[in-house]
Amino acid sequence: MKRKEEGCPMFPNGYYLPQDVSGFYFYDPQASAYPEYPADHFQPDIRQQQPLERRVERMEREHGRMAQEVTRQNNEIRRLTQEVRRLNDEIGRINQEIRRINEVNQLQTRRLMRLNQRLRAVENRFNFPFVPTEDGF
Repeated sequence: MKRKEEGCPMFPNGYYLPQDVSGFYFYDPQASAYPEYPADHFQPDIRQQQPLERRVERMEREHGRMAQEVTRQNNEIRRLTQEVRRLNDEIGRINQEIRRINEVNQLQTRRLMRLNQRLRAVENRFNFPFVPTEDGF
């Protein structure tokens, strides 16, 4: 309301038209092809880093750290995978050896069972009992 009383004309859309334009800069194409704005015309603190720029740089640093961490974790996973593969190969070799020993054990068990049957047959034929705790056994 104060501006109305001072005699400042108002546009139809509700804005006031300033009467004193000495503080404003108007571009004049005849005077220069490029307007000469002062260096800090739009941003007086242009030499200071803006919050969005700081945020972008912080996010870039964070992205770099995260990329390094992902690379480190990938290398660790690769190393652990090789270790697991090596252990699986070792377990496979041990399983083959156990399988071979089991086959030998089965063969020896069958052989002992056949010998035991033959011994029982001899024992029954001569009618003297076999005691495994006898001397010389």
